[in-house]
Amino acid sequence: MIQVGIAGAYVPGGLGVGAVALATVETYADVGVLTPQGWRPVDEIGIPLVEAADGRPARFNRFPLDAGLVARAAAACGPLAAATGPFLTVSTVTGVRSRGDELYERFGGALCESMEGAAAAHVCALHGVPFLEVRGVSNLVEDRNRAAWKIAEAAEAAQAAALRLAEHLS
Repeated sequence: MIQVGIAGAYVPGGLGVGAVALATVETYADVGVLTPQGWRPVDEIGIPLVEAADGRPARFNRFPLDAGLVARAAAACGPLAAATGPFLTVSTVTGVRSRGDELYERFGGALCESMEGAAAAHVCALHGVPFLEVRGVSNLVEDRNRAAWKIAEAAEAAQAAALRLAEHLS
């Protein structure tokens, strides 16, 4: 399955508006437990979102994508794909730069955030279906500035990458 969409890029990740990125891992950034020491992922309390089955490991917050498939996709996209790296799924759009920078750090240099990527990776993990995620960057995760968002341009960039994937990965 190839999921195509737009995303907000974390400023420290260095992607610009209009860039295209491919996920190497998708993470539910909000699923966890709040402790006196701060937020912790669900693996620390032992509650998997996907039980281990059929030789596949249990999955908690993180859904790693097949590294070989991502590398093939990046090669197929050529110059259209600016980067590969971790993506986050959030339930609240991050509209404050400091929070975006915190998420970037907490999740090991996450490139961008969406609101549905981890759900698609989750469903694919449940059914053993290979998954790719392609995002065009519509905005930077900074103090909210809707006037700077380039949704149409980001969607067009992601579409161009997806068309290359359809052509070269089939």
